[in-house]
Amino acid sequence: MSIAILSAVWQSSCNDHTTLLLLLALADWSNDQAESWPSIPALAAKSRLSERACRYLIRRLESVGALDVLQGGGRKHANM
Repeated sequence: MSIAILSAVWQSSCNDHTTLLLLLALADWSNDQAESWPSIPALAAKSRLSERACRYLIRRLESVGALDVLQGGGRKHANM
């Protein structure tokens, strides 16, 4: 967990509680380079959201440029 990334999420202007939960869960897995690679089921469990909601929010965050999702090696890799 990167304290810097976690602090950045808390200081963000995110007003949507489900998005904030997802970002906090991603931050909990992030390293200092803002890289995070949890599985969707693990992310859903930690954020207390459904897997479908997690996938939707990830796509939405990616579409507005708040999140980069990279694929490789059979896994997706998220950069915040």
